[in-house]
Order: sequence, then structure tokens, then C-alpha cells
Amino acid sequence: MKKMMSILLSVIMISSIHIVASSEGEDFTETTEEVSTQNETLNDAANMSVDVIPLETEIPIEDQTVNMDTLDMEMVDTESAITDSWSEENPLLTGRAKFYTLNINGDIYVVGGNDDSGYNNTIEKYNEVTDSWEVVTTIPIETYGFTAVEVDTKIYIIGGYLDNVYLNNVQIYDTQTNEWSTSAPMLERREEAASLYVDNKIYVFGGRNANGIVNNYEYYDISNNIWNKVTSGYDDTLIRVGAKAKYVNGYVCIYGGYNNLCESMGVNLYLSSDMSNVTDIVGQGKAHISIAWGTNKGLIFLADERSSSYLIYEMFVENENPYIEQITDITVPCAMYYSEAAIHDGYLYFIGGYDNINKCYNSSVHKYSVYYGNYSIGDGQISDSVTADGNTITLNVDAGKEYMFMINVNNMTTFDGYTFTIDYPYDSFYLVDGCALTPERNTGAGINVQGTDVRITESENDGMSFICTESIPSGKSVSETVNAVVLCANTSGQRTITFRMTK
Repeated sequence: MKKMMSILLSVIMISSIHIVASSEGEDFTETTEEVSTQNETLNDAANMSVDVIPLETEIPIEDQTVNMDTLDMEMVDTESAITDSWSEENPLLTGRAKFYTLNINGDIYVVGGNDDSGYNNTIEKYNEVTDSWEVVTTIPIETYGFTAVEVDTKIYIIGGYLDNVYLNNVQIYDTQTNEWSTSAPMLERREEAASLYVDNKIYVFGGRNANGIVNNYEYYDISNNIWNKVTSGYDDTLIRVGAKAKYVNGYVCIYGGYNNLCESMGVNLYLSSDMSNVTDIVGQGKAHISIAWGTNKGLIFLADERSSSYLIYEMFVENENPYIEQITDITVPCAMYYSEAAIHDGYLYFIGGYDNINKCYNSSVHKYSVYYGNYSIGDGQISDSVTADGNTITLNVDAGKEYMFMINVNNMTTFDGYTFTIDYPYDSFYLVDGCALTPERNTGAGINVQGTDVRITESENDGMSFICTESIPSGKSVSETVNAVVLCANTSGQRTITFRMTK
């Protein structure tokens, strides 16, 4: 590409978001002997990565090294795109640590935890209308060390410890009706167990009771109100105290907590069809682990005991295989430990924690300036191959806000005959600039953009296309940013956009 490319990218210091097409993961079920599943198969032919950036002002560019096989999109408010920083949002009503963050119907809930008075039994919800937190309810049976999981619009509070008694009860909060109910109790009493929900079943792993660590797990079938216990067919590392859990595209992820030797455990993935098949994502030795969950991915925050120094990794499942890579672009916004990270409305949040300097529980809420995204992360595999179906992403947009789509390729040996196309719902966007590599805005079809290798071939109400006219010498390949396209949203809401390259 021309040197004009070096005007656009260096000031956009955002962490790259690689999004791959995926269908919703198949849930897993099991008998009392083992867990079984139909693992999700990703659409390999549609794998493309895209960086998306919302903008409100023009951004000059510089060279950016892009390690991907094609297309990349990132989304950032322009006013914070240059600094890539955290902003401090309205705080929780009560400082707390070791709580649960749950996303229900696009709302974020903070459930339980420890505070300066001991155990906190309130549930706070973020109110986007008032830009503030509100206590929506108090857990009826006060309990410490429960596990919590969201099921559709309900929050299940499971087990715990109260007045020297380990509990097996299940309390259910309906966020729509603001009412509490109960279900059948667990077969085992458990404190500080891990839980997850999938396929209309709630799974509860490990924990402890009067007999020590509970060396089994059980699952609750919501359809018939029955608990079933599983006592074999899983790796020993599955059983621990103080861990959390999540189902991730064919895998059960158990993270944090302690084993029966009081050793700090890491992040492990267990194939849901064979729970004895374990992958160590993060090894032992980290006292606190928080994961901000998207679909098929997690942003992992790791801290040592009594430390606010975090290492950050990104874990993702692609083509049924798990991967991890360290993230250095993102730093933790405050010196707290036992904070929780969450993805809400597409943005990354860092919430609460314990202030070891002032010896108090913290109520701060920080929001990362970059739109982190709710969807899968991974490198595309396109190179010279033809990908007709493209990669689909879904994101939340605001009316009147502009979004930049950074289009990158890796190891391309020729552009001859290839057309790049962005498709979106009719009249949901309009084209602001079909080639943001120059100061001028280009929107018309049939335009060779002066000073670049881009020719805009189509500009319609439901998409735009372009070609790259760069000639690559025989035997050579290029990895570069091909184009940057700016769209403006006509209305607010969730929108699905497809990017494809065809020949």
C-alpha cells in the first residue's frame, strides 16, 4: 500500500479485537456417570477478523503491524481512542469484593460479596437511564460463600454457610417480577462451590462442607426440579473450593480456588464430552483470578496474594480448540485486589475490590475506553483462499455515531479478481468515507481514490464494496491494511454486519 497508510493507525493504540463467525454453542448434558455434548463447529470458511472503531472526528494514521490473515474491526469512542484509557464511572452503593457479576437482558448485576460490615446480601443493578447503581433486592436467607448463576431472567443463589451450618438450599430471584422463590435443594451441602448454566441445567462443582472438600459435582434439571450427582469420570483438578465456572463452546472452564492441599489453582478447561480431558490454560499459584466473559472467549485477570499487580491474558476457543495470548495493551485501572472484571454492553468494566493500603472494600467502577465487544476472538485464516460467506459480527451502535472498519490482510500474494464487501441491514448505516486513508471523504461508486490502491466499486443503502489495485510481485506476499471504511449509524440498537472477500 502507499505511504498514505502511515497517516491513519499509530494514534489508535487500541487492543485488537479479532472476531470470528460462530453459532451459539451447543449445551452439554450428562448422565450420573459422565458429561456428554455435541460440540459446536465453527464456520471455518467464514473466519475473518475485523477491527472496528467508532469515530466522531478525523484520525490521522501511521503504520500498524497486523498479525492476522484478513479483516479486522475495532470499536472506540474517538475522544478516548488516542489515550486508550479507563474512565471512572459512578461507584457501587457499597464497596465489596469476592462478589458475582451477572449479565441479564443486557443489564449488569452485582451479587453478594464481602464488605466492611462482613457479608453483603444485597444485589445491585446498574441503571443506564440514571447512570447509577441501585439496590434491587436483598437475599432472603442471609448466607456467606454461596455460588450464583444467571438463568434467562433469573438469578439462582445456591448453597453457602450460615450460623455454623453448611447449606444446600436454592434461592431464586426473578429480575422481571422482583420476586423470590426456591427450588429443590442440592443433594450435598456446599459452601464456595463453582456453578454454571447450560442446556436448561445448572451444574455445581466441588465446594466444601463439614466433611471437607466435596469430591463430586451435581446438576439440577430445571425442567423436572431434580438434582443428580456425578461421582466419577472427571479429572481431580475439577474439585476445588472458592472457584468459579463457565461453559465455553464445548468446554467447562473452572478457574481459581484451592485444592485439598490448599494450593492456589489456575484456569482449566475440561472437554464437556469427557470431563477427564483437561487443558491447563493458566497454571497454579495465582491467588485471585477474574474473567470477563464474552461468547467463546474470556479476558483473564491474574493477581498474586495481597497484590494489585495483574497479568492479563485473552483465552478463546476457535475451531473447537482453546488458545491463550497475553494482553499488554490493557492495564488495570486501580490498585485493588479481588476486583471483578465484566463485559457489559460491549465495554470492559473493572469493579470493586479490596484496598489493601487503606484496609477497606472499594466501590469504584472503571470502564475501558475501547469497545471490547461481546463476541468471539480469533485470527482469520483467509490468505489467498476465497471466502464467499464472510464473517458476521453483531454490535451495539448509537444513532449519529461513526464507526471505522479497519480492513487488513495477511500473506496475500495477489489482489487480482478479489472484491471486498461490507453488508449491513438496509438503511441502518450510511457511508461516510469509503476510503479513510486520505483526508478527503470518498463515497461515490466507481472512484479510484487518489494516492491509494483502493477503487470503490459499489455504494448502496445496504453495503459497499471495493477492490485493491496493488500489484504484488511474483513470489512475494503482503500483510497490510488494505482500507479503512467509515459508516455512520442511522439508528441506535444492535446491528449485524458481514464482511466478505470474494473472487
